[in-house]
Amino acid sequence: MLALLILLIAPFPAEAQAADLPAKIHEYVAAYAALGDFSGCISVQRPGTVNFQRCYGKADYELNVPNTPETKFRIGSLSKQFTAAAILVLEQRGRLSVDDPVAKHLPGFPNGERITLHHLMTHSSGLRDIFGAPGYEAIKRNGATPVQLVALFKDLPLEFEPGASFAYSNSGYILLAHLIETISDQPYGEFLQQAVLAPAGMTQSGHELQPPIIAGRAAGYDPAGLSGIENAPYVDPSVTIGAGSIYSTVSDLRRWVQTLVSDRLLTAESRAKMFKRQASYYGYGVAVYREHDRRVIAHDGRIAGFSADLSWYPDEGLSVIVLSNIQSGIGDSFRRDLAAIVYGAEYELPEPRIAAETPPTPAELTDYVGRYQFGPNFIVVARRSRGRLFVAANSSEFSELTPLKGGAFINRVTYSRVRFERDDEGAVRAMIWMQDGNEFRGERLPD
Repeated sequence: MLALLILLIAPFPAEAQAADLPAKIHEYVAAYAALGDFSGCISVQRPGTVNFQRCYGKADYELNVPNTPETKFRIGSLSKQFTAAAILVLEQRGRLSVDDPVAKHLPGFPNGERITLHHLMTHSSGLRDIFGAPGYEAIKRNGATPVQLVALFKDLPLEFEPGASFAYSNSGYILLAHLIETISDQPYGEFLQQAVLAPAGMTQSGHELQPPIIAGRAAGYDPAGLSGIENAPYVDPSVTIGAGSIYSTVSDLRRWVQTLVSDRLLTAESRAKMFKRQASYYGYGVAVYREHDRRVIAHDGRIAGFSADLSWYPDEGLSVIVLSNIQSGIGDSFRRDLAAIVYGAEYELPEPRIAAETPPTPAELTDYVGRYQFGPNFIVVARRSRGRLFVAANSSEFSELTPLKGGAFINRVTYSRVRFERDDEGAVRAMIWMQDGNEFRGERLPD
């Protein structure tokens, strides 16, 4: 991780703290925006304490269009809580039970008598994640129907007996979207709009489809070099239906939080199910854990060119919403540190990055190209392209390693540092991945 300047925020009277919070929040966000790692909108709300909403950077850097509270961002896996809410609405209407086996609604589905909707919603189904399924790479830029997507993973062997373990799987939420369409006899996006988004007053949100024009939609960017950006690779939103296909605005997500504390959409019984730790740290479409010694209900989202985060501290009414059209790895820091500012806890500001005095030569970059094994099923591939070095873990997209002063590299997509280890003969033999104070070693595999 980059060297960081740790600021100790001393406690002081609540009135003075509340008056100073907007300036502190802006200072924090502006520091990352200045590094080129954030472009988007922030909302930090706590009744009687802080009411902060501000946008930074541009929705379209080629057309010089600024981000505003009405700018629409892809929210990635934040979409899962809306899919979960749609399932709970159908349960409230008597159309299903979360304890139903999948086979009740999709007869003949492999292992459908053993997998329940509850398992799908809590990532405890054992279904393998679609991102690693054979054939996914071939369709993700061209689009697919829910039936075609489900066909990619339904016949794969289960990772474990349903309900026996937890493994985050986008496949479960894609299957839930297919079930919503089957049970409601409506397209997923249409049902979501009528049954979930409209009751929540979210008029600027929806399930993204191609090719319709969506007014006010931001373009998505990936980090490039030390502080630049470039256009993100295209991913058709249909291939993440139910799991990551929704767009929204910072203003609409504020309305969503308000909806979740009322009976406007979900009954108290449904909300209790959604916010209960059902499997590992997961409820229905949300993570449930403790941060700053307080209960928090949260989820993040990452999708090509975008990152998002929604954290809600229900016992004190604090909500933190981060929407960005640069897919950098700062989400964890934002979620934690913006709440820390409000609570008077420690948080960190980044130091400026220093580029390598002499960039690696083409020959040196070629030395790093190869495959590095970090675990039995975790391989990072390094490749050289356009005179730059890129890495990808398993089936993820490639992201750049930018050389820093001192010989290390930074990966801005994951906000990690990487260095390479050579043997006595000078051959590269390992990749050392450094993140959140931890080091992970990947041994280079034979070519």
